[in-house]
Amino acid sequence: MQTFKPFDRYVCTGDTRTIEMDGLRIVATVHPDRDAHPREFDCYTEDQITAFERGDWCYVGLVLSVYVDEVLLLDRAASLWAIDCNLGDDSDYITECADDLLPEAFAAGKAQAAKLSAALAGVAA
Repeated sequence: MQTFKPFDRYVCTGDTRTIEMDGLRIVATVHPDRDAHPREFDCYTEDQITAFERGDWCYVGLVLSVYVDEVLLLDRAASLWAIDCNLGDDSDYITECADDLLPEAFAAGKAQAAKLSAALAGVAA
């Protein structure tokens, strides 16, 4: 399966990556996640928590949407939230998450396209 082009080193909410697969365009978009806090997890140091509270890094959600041409088939075909963002030196983990969600989004998009095609065939008949 294909993979997304890596996100830039510093990721901002609203950043996207797009991939074309078998007639579908899948767009991965970074959204702010204001509900997560590092104190909810036991993997962060006090220095990292302080940096979070200072605004040096944040949590984001990654949402994959599916299009055919310019027609939106599924707004949220797959998603993952509470991803730490800009905590390290690169954005490899966010790109890896997008790649991990890709098969789910692709399958959901193909299923939605088949349903829409069947519905349109019924209308045309």
